[in-house]
Amino acid sequence: MIELKGFLSFDQFLNENLKTGSLFVVSYGGKFSPFHSGHFEIYEKICKQFGKDNVFITTSDLPVKPDPTKHFLNFEEKSSIMTKMFKIPSNRIFKVKNNYAPMELLNQFPESTIFVTVLGQKDVERLVNGKYFKWMAKEDVLVAKNGSDLSWLQGYKESGYVWIEENWNVNLSATEIREFFRNPANSLEDKERFFKKIYGKMDAGIFNMLDSKIK
Repeated sequence: MIELKGFLSFDQFLNENLKTGSLFVVSYGGKFSPFHSGHFEIYEKICKQFGKDNVFITTSDLPVKPDPTKHFLNFEEKSSIMTKMFKIPSNRIFKVKNNYAPMELLNQFPESTIFVTVLGQKDVERLVNGKYFKWMAKEDVLVAKNGSDLSWLQGYKESGYVWIEENWNVNLSATEIREFFRNPANSLEDKERFFKKIYGKMDAGIFNMLDSKIK
């Protein structure tokens, strides 16, 4: 983990980047099996923090040998949930092979672009203990090694940076959704009510897709 010497407010971070002409791209990656309101809460938060034009969702297609308990949606199906249920523009969603190295997204930008990946706290240690990723986030502030000096930030060819964001308001996980749909004790009506609770509205196409795919 990098040494944490000073704190930089997010407004300061943005102002410094605008002054120096630096660019950054933010990747919110995951399996999203399926994408739900908890994921969308995080997406909205980071759009407010970084600006929606800098934020992208990255996810993969089905692996060669998918695990049907976790991997049952292909990229197009994941995208349809994001666009139909949450109005996320399709051009903000990228298909990648590796969420921690989303080169299909990063290759769209100059090598000097600062790469920020969004993770929950439980996933952070696994990345920042390596050589490439550095811990750049702590709660709602960005951490800089030398106060207001951001010259230590490197382009994505050299380093990646981690921003921690948690889902606090929506107590829900993709695992819980899968388990509910797979539970034979839950009727079709139970599943429809659960679906509306998750997504705030009903969409027969998305509901039928999830019901059939999860089972």
